[in-house]
Amino acid sequence: MKPGIKARILSGADFMSFSQSAGSSFLPLLSRIVLGTAFLFAGWYHCFAQVDFSDAELTRIDAMKSSASAPVQVNQVAWEEGTDADLSDDPETPRAAAASSNARPAVYRIAMDLSDWGVKSGLVPLAWGIVVFQMIAGALVLLGLFTRLWGFLLACLLGATFAFSSVRANEMFSMNPFDWRGEPAQFHEMYFQLAGFVLAFGLALTGSGVLALDKLVFGERVKVAAQPPASGS
Repeated sequence: MKPGIKARILSGADFMSFSQSAGSSFLPLLSRIVLGTAFLFAGWYHCFAQVDFSDAELTRIDAMKSSASAPVQVNQVAWEEGTDADLSDDPETPRAAAASSNARPAVYRIAMDLSDWGVKSGLVPLAWGIVVFQMIAGALVLLGLFTRLWGFLLACLLGATFAFSSVRANEMFSMNPFDWRGEPAQFHEMYFQLAGFVLAFGLALTGSGVLALDKLVFGERVKVAAQPPASGS
């Protein structure tokens, strides 16, 4: 074989090796950054943010809380009474006080979504479990610890959310697909779920990639197989 042809073949092999290494190392890192930050921020928001609800939504929230244990109800009532007292101490801002009186933890948005999807009991505890899971899973995926496990669990969560919201509640597949874009909120929600599922399932298959705690904790578990020796020619 001529030296020039052999050099070009080696150059092509090196490029393939580089592209395969980038695909197995850097693309999982990008997937971890996107998924990790999305779920970490979403979980944090639903855990700690206070949002305003309408009177009808507050009625639904009160019905959800009625199934909670008595100590939790007493603490919640005491907190609400203390909040109302604090707001009444500032008579100069009645509009702000009225708006704040409808504020509740954002986790109740998740509880109401579950109710709309047909879940009948345990709405508030289940909603809290989901948002805490989102926050923990997002942080650990971002750090790259137990990436395959969390990727699989997030894929399951996104798949279930897709089935309940896009397929069942929004009835996207009963519509003409060419009309999907006419419902922008449902369209973006559905494709976010699908894109997140693909990224999460990819992490479950490929692992964490570079810059991950998995590499420090478990080390390199997969070694690149040695290439067969070139035939003499």
